[in-house]
Amino acid sequence: MIHNRIIEPSKSYLYLLGGIRLGLNLYLAQVLLVIGWLSSSIHNKSRKLGCLKVC
Repeated sequence: MIHNRIIEPSKSYLYLLGGIRLGLNLYLAQVLLVIGWLSSSIHNKSRKLGCLKVC
């Protein structure tokens, strides 16, 4: 007889998944900061050159 039981994952597995999610979130935040920094740097340089848009 086969029982349809939901197998609960172990706590260590859940902690591992949580750590992976946290690491990915921190990595994504750093990537977005770099993109924002590059964007503002390009915008400031184009403003100094007298361009209204990114040249």
